[in-house]
Parts: sequence; C-alpha cells; structure tokens
Amino acid sequence: MKNHNHKTNIVFLLIGLLVSVTAILSLIYLSHRSLPLVKILLGLMIFLGLQLFGSNAEKIMHNYFLKQRPGLKQDMMIEQNDERTVLLLHLARSKSFNAISPVFVLLIIIFAIMRLELWATLALAAVYMINQCAMIYFFIKLNKEM
Repeated sequence: MKNHNHKTNIVFLLIGLLVSVTAILSLIYLSHRSLPLVKILLGLMIFLGLQLFGSNAEKIMHNYFLKQRPGLKQDMMIEQNDERTVLLLHLARSKSFNAISPVFVLLIIIFAIMRLELWATLALAAVYMINQCAMIYFFIKLNKEM
C-alpha cells in the first residue's frame, strides 16, 4: 500500500485510542454524578474509539506482513477468490446462523423472565423475526435460481 494510507491508518489508530481513553476517564470521573444519557454516549464513544483503534491496527499489521513477504499478496488474492474458500465461507456463515438462532430465543425468554422493559424484549424479538424472514426470503430466491 501507499505510504499515505499507512500514515492515515496511524492517525486514525491514535484518534481511536484518544477517544477511548478520554471516554473511559470521563466515565470514571463522572460515574456518580452524570445523567444516564451521558453514560450511554460515553459508552458509544468507547466502542467507536476501540473500533477505530482495532481496525486500523489490523490494517497496519496487514500492510507490514505484506511488505515482509511480497509474494504473499498474490497468494492471498488467489485464495480469496478460490471456489473452495468461498464455499467454506458460505458454509461457515450458515452454521453461524444456525448456532445463533436458538441464542436469540433464549435471550427473548430471559428478557421476559427478568421483566425488562417491554421495548427491549420486543426489539430483540423483532431482530429475530427479521433474521428468520431474511433466511426464508433468500431460501426462496436461491431455490428459484437453481
């Protein structure tokens, strides 16, 4: 990759680290005297900062390893487009979907037993239903194509 992208990745990595550390320190300092909305926003800032930090750290390491082994980039491109790899990726996603579906149902039941607010339980149930409807839709669509 270009040197400009490397510098950009370092800048975003540092920004992510700064945002996360600032939000954590603010949360510690304001923990007992802040409004719930402030705590939520600080939690989101921590998440976004860590996401920025992690994704840019991954890009920097990826570029470093590609510079160490020049032939590795071509091998990776071939492997990513390999039919077997694509098939295994789709199979892994399918198994992941099958594994997470019962977890959604258990969470909905746990939310109901805990008597959490109704909107939280209904939101989780809506996500579960959207997930199931998407599976049915894509099954029908793929079945027609074959």
